[in-house]
Amino acid sequence: MVSKNPVKRTDYFFIIFLVLLCILLFKNLGNQYLWQDEAENAVIARNILRYGYPKAYDGTLLVVSDIGYRENYTWIFQPWLQNYVTALSFLILGQSTYSARFPFAIIGICSFILSYRLAKRIFSVNTARVSSVILSTCVPYLLMVRQSRYYSLALFFALLLIHGYIDYTEKKKFSEIKILASSFFLFNSNFGLFFPIISSLIIHYIIFYKNKTDVKKDTGLLFLIIFATMPVFVYFKGWLHKVPVSPDFVFGNIKFYLRSINRYITPIRFMAILYLTAALLKRKLYLFGINYSEKKSLALIFIIFFISVFFMGAAKFRSLRYVIYLIPLLVMFESFILNIWFKKNKILASACIAALAVTNIFSFSTNDFRIRSYFFDYLYEITHDYDGPIERIVEYLRKNARQNDTVKIPYGDCAVAFYTGLKVDNKLIPGDNPYPEWIIPRDYWTSEDFYKTDYFKEIQKRYNKIVLDCPDLRWENRPDDLSYHKFRTVKDYPKKVIIYRLL
Repeated sequence: MVSKNPVKRTDYFFIIFLVLLCILLFKNLGNQYLWQDEAENAVIARNILRYGYPKAYDGTLLVVSDIGYRENYTWIFQPWLQNYVTALSFLILGQSTYSARFPFAIIGICSFILSYRLAKRIFSVNTARVSSVILSTCVPYLLMVRQSRYYSLALFFALLLIHGYIDYTEKKKFSEIKILASSFFLFNSNFGLFFPIISSLIIHYIIFYKNKTDVKKDTGLLFLIIFATMPVFVYFKGWLHKVPVSPDFVFGNIKFYLRSINRYITPIRFMAILYLTAALLKRKLYLFGINYSEKKSLALIFIIFFISVFFMGAAKFRSLRYVIYLIPLLVMFESFILNIWFKKNKILASACIAALAVTNIFSFSTNDFRIRSYFFDYLYEITHDYDGPIERIVEYLRKNARQNDTVKIPYGDCAVAFYTGLKVDNKLIPGDNPYPEWIIPRDYWTSEDFYKTDYFKEIQKRYNKIVLDCPDLRWENRPDDLSYHKFRTVKDYPKKVIIYRLL
């Protein structure tokens, strides 16, 4: 007798790359010190454990906010989900670099599973397998999901929202609950990432399901989403994140995203060549005879891609972290194309997959292109020690500062406060305490005019100048910009960290 419910077989190919991903994410997870944005999250999380809410001021450091605070210095510059996740990790594992990053790496692994299931669901198991190979070796993805920041949270809930949307179009039970929950948690990860995704899903729904809509039900669900998310936007004063919108600004941002995606995630030109070649061989230019379900799936990816790029084009800052959810979606697209080629020529397709996984050979560009393996650079990073300016500054202060000392430092303030417990002043102006025990004028974050002031002349008289044997790098080692990211300890940087110690 044949069972009506076939047994689901374990995909051991996927399991192998899932295990590989775990190794890649957890290896050396706590080696590099938290950079500024991570340390900011860690300080807020620590304050949650102290005060019971996300407080920006603990008596030793006021965390900088461009939009101010609510009563009692309540932090509202960003939503709190990342802070509470970190606080829970601190509560269970103690406060450390490793524990700050641990939960986000776990959530990054969960997003990998969701990505595989989504690719399998909307395309095929073979496409899902190819995507698992490429995604598990995608360096921007690897770097960002192991950071103590909202990146992996936003990615996970974005993928979960897409799953919920597909459930809803298939009229599955509890799909509305999945959409509401994922919308709420995505909004509380970063509401800037929520708007382009939900807009894309609405547009896709109108295009492909306009004849199957239940206006009352759809409107009710949309109202519930607004009801669940808009109070958060109001409480966090989201409208205060002002954007200097101009045509040149927007087009500049759009070009940045297209260039960065082509260079580090999906080689757009190469995928276009693969598509056109396959279309010519099939003699069908329009998606070469794929079925309607696959067309809807590709359309969903394209709509999310274009809406996101244009939406983020108008955002104040530009970074791949703001479109992190595009990484698995674009990987699915290229995996879909490669799977078509795999059916025709396994050797050629396998060679392309391997090259995409470990080199940038297909991301050709006329501007400063050279063949490079970011993946092997990443392997070097997670198997070697990395020393940055924050680590050296913290080590020096731990050895030489007294418990009640104050440090005046314009960048790295959250990291210094987190690791040393010293009182930190992040304004390089005289202020209430113009001559504290320590002054560290970080290079990029200190204007040239500062060194011409009477205040600095007085500092030179009152302080010993100490030059640390470490580079005064701008961003420590931020993960979301591969044009900047340092895979190895920098040794040839001309400017060194300077510390002034009160005589």
